[in-house]
Amino acid sequence: MKPLLRALALTALTLPGFARAETPSPQPAAGVQQTVLTAEQLRVVMAQDLAQGRLIEATHKAQALLERTPEDTQALAALGQVSARLGNGPYARGYGLNAFSAAQSQSDRYTGARLAALGYAMEGRGLRAQFWLRRAASLAPSDAARAAVADDFRVVRAANPWRFTADFSVTPTNNANNAPVSNRFDFGGLIFRDPTNRPLPGIEFHGSASAERRFMLERSRIVASAAIDGTTYALNDTARDRVPGVRGSDYARSGLELGLAWERPLELSKGQAIVAPRITLRRDWSAADLRSDQSELGATAFWSPDGQQALRLDLSHAWEERYDRPIRSAGIWRTGLGWAGPLGKGRANVSVHGETWQSQSATTAHDRVRLSLGYRPDDPVLGFHPTFALGWDWRKDANATYSPKPREDFGLDATISVLVPQIEAYGFAPELSVSHRDVRSNVTLFEREQTRVGITFRSVF
Repeated sequence: MKPLLRALALTALTLPGFARAETPSPQPAAGVQQTVLTAEQLRVVMAQDLAQGRLIEATHKAQALLERTPEDTQALAALGQVSARLGNGPYARGYGLNAFSAAQSQSDRYTGARLAALGYAMEGRGLRAQFWLRRAASLAPSDAARAAVADDFRVVRAANPWRFTADFSVTPTNNANNAPVSNRFDFGGLIFRDPTNRPLPGIEFHGSASAERRFMLERSRIVASAAIDGTTYALNDTARDRVPGVRGSDYARSGLELGLAWERPLELSKGQAIVAPRITLRRDWSAADLRSDQSELGATAFWSPDGQQALRLDLSHAWEERYDRPIRSAGIWRTGLGWAGPLGKGRANVSVHGETWQSQSATTAHDRVRLSLGYRPDDPVLGFHPTFALGWDWRKDANATYSPKPREDFGLDATISVLVPQIEAYGFAPELSVSHRDVRSNVTLFEREQTRVGITFRSVF
């Protein structure tokens, strides 16, 4: 917790009356005129005592201020600082909360929130510490103060065995139902049309949340995780005119995932590595109906040669049991290779993933490859933080079903995302994104176009 204590040089706690117990209040000598300081003068001298490490003297002055005004926020904060420096987390937290409650200005509330966070962190109560650090971030009087809070947050999060994440997004889309570009299908010279299989415009609502618990062992750790996600749609009048009676909830989907991994760090002659075998169980619903269960056994290896770059290798095998259409149950082999690191005046990432689906269903058995590229500049652009992403994918079915040749798709997508930290609240800020995806196929039934403009609320820490 040392980086946190350094960044938050405001606190340290002692028992009430600590100063009186150790050093009685000095009495003026006979014939010496006693000087009475105003409250403001006393605060100045108290701050000087704190800066120079005279904790007992600072405690005396803070207690004198509180005798005059029980809700003197600077005195409460000073006692909190003394408490933290002496290693007493509960008192640091208590004085911080009291200072926050009594504060009349944003600056004083910021100080109280950071003190409360520090106290909670010293007690080992990481989740509460993170909550109060988020409150402090929303009250930070400057960019430097906000950056210091973010540093504290990362320190506390790294030390906390629990980790929670959450995302929520709202995304207008021109193809909520992932329909083909054309509902015209040519099969051996015969033309078929499905009047309900048309792109439906609307708004996508997506949310996800995850929890992770780390159990430290002597030279490794076990990570247990759980996650939920859900997506639903609100269709507009155009969609309802195209397909009467359709509802956005008809295309809703949700999932529940449980995971268990064992992570083993390795010291190499060059850099550090981690190997992590894992098992994952997932259940998916389509609308309100159970769609599938999937169990996956895999392993991931990370290697960082210099602390700046990172290589990742994934290998896994999964079995998906389909309940809506049992014949489409499949075994899935997955492989992946990725790199991330500095490039120019920013950070880049490159990854390639491959999948082989083995199934009795001719429409399910296929091979798939995806290549992804991403780049994020280090410096803001016009005050914003953009991220650029490109993706290319290929799919080929194992058997011919819709034409004399097996189905073969080529997809291309591009996304620009912009984080807007100026609208930050409690460490969360909106991220605006624009994306377009185009899929071309030798079977027109699977050609797709989709444009999305969305807003996602993400943690900036």
